[in-house]
Amino acid sequence: MPDGELVCARESGDDRELPGGWRFARLRDVAIEMFGGGTPSTKNPKYWGGQIPWTTSAVIAESDTVLSGYQRSISEIALRESSTRIAPAGSLLIGTRVGVGKCVVTPFAVAINQDLTAVVVKADAAIADYIAFALKLDSIRRWIDGAKRGTTIKGIPRDDIGRLVLPLPPLEEQRAIARVLRTIQRAKEATEKVIAATRELKKSLLRHLFTYGPGPLASMSQVELQETPMGAAPAHWTIGRLGDPDVAEIRTGTSAFPTKYPTGAERLLFLKVSDLNDLANSRVVTRAASEARLTTDSLSKLSYVPTGSVVFPKRGAAIATNKKRLTGQPSLLDPNLIALCPGSNVVPKYLLAWLENFDLRSITDDATLPQINKKDLQALAFPIPTSSEQERIVASLDAVDGKLDADRCLSWTLSSLFQTLLRDLMSGRRRVRGTERSAETTASDGDRS
Repeated sequence: MPDGELVCARESGDDRELPGGWRFARLRDVAIEMFGGGTPSTKNPKYWGGQIPWTTSAVIAESDTVLSGYQRSISEIALRESSTRIAPAGSLLIGTRVGVGKCVVTPFAVAINQDLTAVVVKADAAIADYIAFALKLDSIRRWIDGAKRGTTIKGIPRDDIGRLVLPLPPLEEQRAIARVLRTIQRAKEATEKVIAATRELKKSLLRHLFTYGPGPLASMSQVELQETPMGAAPAHWTIGRLGDPDVAEIRTGTSAFPTKYPTGAERLLFLKVSDLNDLANSRVVTRAASEARLTTDSLSKLSYVPTGSVVFPKRGAAIATNKKRLTGQPSLLDPNLIALCPGSNVVPKYLLAWLENFDLRSITDDATLPQINKKDLQALAFPIPTSSEQERIVASLDAVDGKLDADRCLSWTLSSLFQTLLRDLMSGRRRVRGTERSAETTASDGDRS
């Protein structure tokens, strides 16, 4: 590929000059060496289980910039008798065959397979951490995606990666930029761990509430239980069926959005599976890609799903995601969704909570296209506490959901901040405080030489 076809790490349309002391450089020009690896024969047991870490790109996530583990370990014999090579600690590992574009710095020496290219960086030219972040710029990711070649496995030639052009500030500023981005990245990782822990807490809380009810933990052993088809539950709870009229009404979707009705003040959503993925709809669906304003009379003529219904996937691979949402507006459903409209004995959020504790895959018909049949939903045993107990269960879960929402918002904010700073710091639009003078001094020294 001719050098002229390569795109440097500058967003299209940005004609600004680099700050003083900065320069553009190809990756190969800041590398001592670039090399690939290999896989020792899996048929030879002498090659495996040794003391040398060995990895592929499979253990590297797209967002990673530091290698945190490895896949297997190999022996000294494997190192001598196969094409694998050891990347020294501090090297860049770039996916060039499988996991193309993934890039991390390895903090320990590790042998690599053929999916990865190791780049040993010149200490006086670039900081490996800085380059790992630079390779996450949108302009570079787009170029890498467009440069993939191959039929069965689409990779990118090592020579092309070597010709990739990067913006390089002085070493001190590279360190400062990497430090800022790493701080945000670690904050996001910590937030994601909190979110994961809170989700596990919610799972445990759901199991407890639907087994012992909303009473205090100290009195748990005093709760008399009954056995139900769905497991143990407090003995004083009524056990009905999900299809009972006073429990829920099951409504399916339609394939057509109503266009013949006059415009009015009533807001109607037309929900699709993709709308359940919207971050704004993490618990309650308040917006959709398609919606309309209708007259009250028009709305009364439609078989819609009222506010406070629980919607979830009815067919296809989306069932396995187990996403359930409460409608915040009257809604029509497309054929891939189904809804439960709570009856007189059921609080809407309690119905949602019970469904969150239920795996939709357990009633999925996989004969052809995965789908949930109405009759299987109707037959499910459903525990019905008193209204006050339902409200107390909902209140307990609302506290946990509130924390989840706040942490998800923080995670999204950190992701947005990371992308903004990544773009601005790597282009010199924004500078890390204290590095501007260093860059100007470096440029001045270059002029005198």
